Amino acid sequence: MDKVQESIGTRQQVTGLCHILAELNTLFPLEGILQEENNPATVLSMGMQQWLESFLPSDVVQQISLSVQIASDEDFDEELFGELPPDYMAVTFQLDRFLDLYCPFGNLIEEYEKKSPGLGRYLLHVFTACPFIIGTPGNLYELASYCCWENEDDERSFIEDRCAEEVAAGNSEEIAREYAESQVTIRYEEFEKNLPLWSFSRKENPADYRKRLPEELRHLDRLYRTYRRHKYTDNFWPRLNLPCAILGLDQPTFDFLCHAYNRIGNEQVQYYDGCYFLAGFGCAFQPTNSSQIRNALQEIRFALEYFGACIQFLLQHREEYPND
Repeated sequence: MDKVQESIGTRQQVTGLCHILAELNTLFPLEGILQEENNPATVLSMGMQQWLESFLPSDVVQQISLSVQIASDEDFDEELFGELPPDYMAVTFQLDRFLDLYCPFGNLIEEYEKKSPGLGRYLLHVFTACPFIIGTPGNLYELASYCCWENEDDERSFIEDRCAEEVAAGNSEEIAREYAESQVTIRYEEFEKNLPLWSFSRKENPADYRKRLPEELRHLDRLYRTYRRHKYTDNFWPRLNLPCAILGLDQPTFDFLCHAYNRIGNEQVQYYDGCYFLAGFGCAFQPTNSSQIRNALQEIRFALEYFGACIQFLLQHREEYPND
């Protein structure tokens, strides 16, 4: 972790920061920092960084560069996140750089499926469900659906809607359909051709696994279940939220996912004028409500511990990308 940054609006009340600091101090002692600094924003920045490093695995801390921004409703980026309720504050996280990890997951899935049918696919689901988005086949499919198909299963409705708009504007059916087809960034058939259906289909979603787990998966599974069980109601994600890493099944699927990621990402970044988050995640709360702040900090810890365990697992199984 290279840095943790804060972005405090000029109108943000210092009292709000002090309430956050008071709750953070119950989780992570801030006395050492307070002996050196007395500016609430600086203390919060340093305290958050040291708190995160206290529970994230050291090899993950060395690998990722994580930023945190703290904003009031007056300086919150509504274009990226939507509207923040009046008198609320938000803490948002994102990675500063893409994680260059090559971990062909297919062999692991096959190995665990042999041990216990359903276990390998459940493991892939655990990575797909992480709140800090990892580019699994399922998450790249959802990115395509959200950005390119208006949240539908494929591009057909998008094409029909664009075609109807062009016809209504006075174009012929042929020209309208040709134009609509040209606006499709990526097609469902590309996912069908390059990935096994079970790896991305919304119908194939093994969210639970009831059998005994191998020892090496129990910690990750516990963090996944803890996050699901305690999920906070006022968390949110950016409108353009790109995965922080690509997790393919083998080299061909990895290459396809990278290609899909670049196509979708480049188009959407242009649409949002260069504004996007990389594995972004946030929590909102009233700065004078101790219970809400405590819940938000708890949610942040659960989410980051879960994410840290995912990245640590990938680091343990990473390989060199084959150069033919």
